[in-house]
Amino acid sequence: MQLTLSGNGRVASYFKAAIDTHPQLELVGWYARKFEPQEITEASVCVHTPEELPQADIHLLCLADDALETIIARIHQKGVIAHTSGAIGLEVFNTGQQGGVFYPLQSFSKEIEISPKDIPICMEATSEEAMESLQKLSDVFGFPSQSMDSKQRLELHLAAVFANNFSNHCWTIAQQICQKAEINFDLLGPLLQQSFNKMQINGPLASQTGPAIRNDIQTLQKHLAQLPPELQEIYQILTTSIQKKHEL
Repeated sequence: MQLTLSGNGRVASYFKAAIDTHPQLELVGWYARKFEPQEITEASVCVHTPEELPQADIHLLCLADDALETIIARIHQKGVIAHTSGAIGLEVFNTGQQGGVFYPLQSFSKEIEISPKDIPICMEATSEEAMESLQKLSDVFGFPSQSMDSKQRLELHLAAVFANNFSNHCWTIAQQICQKAEINFDLLGPLLQQSFNKMQINGPLASQTGPAIRNDIQTLQKHLAQLPPELQEIYQILTTSIQKKHEL
């Protein structure tokens, strides 16, 4: 399969490396608004406008959501145009375009390698032909995949923000609290791993612990007294949400 790639962020970097090392895939064009110096060494496939992308079986767009509609409107070459957004649907495609969504439910990092089996792909397309192309691409990569409409995918993306992005922000706050007290943040590692293990076995609702669900008022007040106002607000909102969920 011949592919073009748009973008050079974390998601694009993953797909770029995966395409380059796969014998059944060929990258024939790569567009980015600004290339890094080391990327320019691949000048044979680098282009500086979407209009310069060559024809391909699939044009894979790993771009910011706000940029998708504009870039898609500038691609007139034959082939399926597929974006990787979890929050954008098929409405960004023009009439007559073979469009699709190839959303990887994963958090990518240039420093950490991820196995294809750990990257679920949620797919949607404007036609059966386009869906067949996306399914073929998923199979070649070795991704687990399923069809999912735009409404479901948006809900899944929202769930992922709570499960991953918001929890990571809480880890950041926890790290800052530890640093202020000159405590090694790594001490929390086994606790976080155990919490994840329990959640997988019992589900998150049944696995909830802590002073909020115990309604330990004395501890809750001590915690609030230790925090600056902006973190007091976060702490109180989460405490109230936990107690409401468990009808305390």
